Amino acid sequence: MRFGSSVVLLATAGVAVAQSVNISSLLQYADALLSANCTSTLESLVSNSTLATCLHVTDLAPILTSNSSIIPYTDKWLADVCYTAPCTNATLTQAATTIISGCAADLTKYNITNATIYDVVGQYPLAREVACLKTTKPFNATNVTAPATPYNTTNGTFCATSILTELQSYLGANLSLPYIATAALGGNATVVQLIEKIPTKALCSDCIFAAVDLIEEQYPGLGNISLGAINGTNTTLNQFLTGTCNATYSITKNGTLPSTITESAVNSTFPFNVTAGNVTYHPSNTSSAIPARNSSIAKRDVDITAAKRRWFGRV
Repeated sequence: MRFGSSVVLLATAGVAVAQSVNISSLLQYADALLSANCTSTLESLVSNSTLATCLHVTDLAPILTSNSSIIPYTDKWLADVCYTAPCTNATLTQAATTIISGCAADLTKYNITNATIYDVVGQYPLAREVACLKTTKPFNATNVTAPATPYNTTNGTFCATSILTELQSYLGANLSLPYIATAALGGNATVVQLIEKIPTKALCSDCIFAAVDLIEEQYPGLGNISLGAINGTNTTLNQFLTGTCNATYSITKNGTLPSTITESAVNSTFPFNVTAGNVTYHPSNTSSAIPARNSSIAKRDVDITAAKRRWFGRV
């Protein structure tokens, strides 16, 4: 098993959605897939809504028009998302109901249930908690050009910034949106070959293990997912990580993060305890309700009322 697919998933999933160098062509393609009403609904959500404000969507706009690295823009966006108030449950609920209403025909067409929309939107507390992880041991490389605007390094460097910088170093090129889109489409054989050569040991970082800790605190069954036979032995995700990294870090599943990790999510709505260093953060009264922590992450209640209740409290 190579590290290439894992890096792409962890470092570029958020931007690889732009599956074309030509952004206008991408939007035209999206219009062809979605109804006019759904397109208008989504455009409104990301440009002129309370959700767009708390997600600081405007910070990401320069990525669409620049050929430079996405890392400085991403770092600025993370600082704004993490150091300001999070999206409220009311905002998330409204966003979900807006999508369900404005894209009803499209959801039916693509066999997506309303409960699924609530579940996806309801991942926000976990996603923000992971995105706001910072490390005091960021990746540094001499072949990476220093950004014009220095990264935010208060109480550490954002893990996402560190991981993207490491990926950029392996590729030897700026992670611009056109570059990422070309790589995602397989349009540059050299890029694909470079990704495939990234060593599996690159997974052995405090950031990766901290993210896995938080995700498995909410979804304990994730670590038991089988990756198939590796070196002749059936191996789970956690076995692969701990074996590859020779117990450099451990996966706690209880929110106890590596000592080099700090948590910067202001007024966190993540509904579990998180221990970073000598500080344990407890869920606040605004933390979203979540599903029971079953052993299987695939187990889901498809009842719409239950879905709304488990993510957003009483309905």
